[in-house]
Amino acid sequence: MQGHILGRQCAEQGRIGECHLKWADNVVFRSDKGEILGIDLAASGIKQERLDEAYGLEVELYGKVLRDGKGARVAVSQLNIVKPPGSKEFFKG
Repeated sequence: MQGHILGRQCAEQGRIGECHLKWADNVVFRSDKGEILGIDLAASGIKQERLDEAYGLEVELYGKVLRDGKGARVAVSQLNIVKPPGSKEFFKG
């Protein structure tokens, strides 16, 4: 899945490029289709530091979506940042 790592408040308001850190509490994944999924770190193979690194950025997530009484959430097996900060883009023009 592709989307963004954001705070829940930003994800619900669709504020992707302008999410303040004070709203980072309760980090979620917002897919390109607009679906908001909680992130289950206990069931994931990643650490909190990796989520912090990806905050506000476009990512590719690999994992399993869990739907139960706790709501929709994802157990992440791999997280790739699509365009890391500081990466250079080259083009001919």
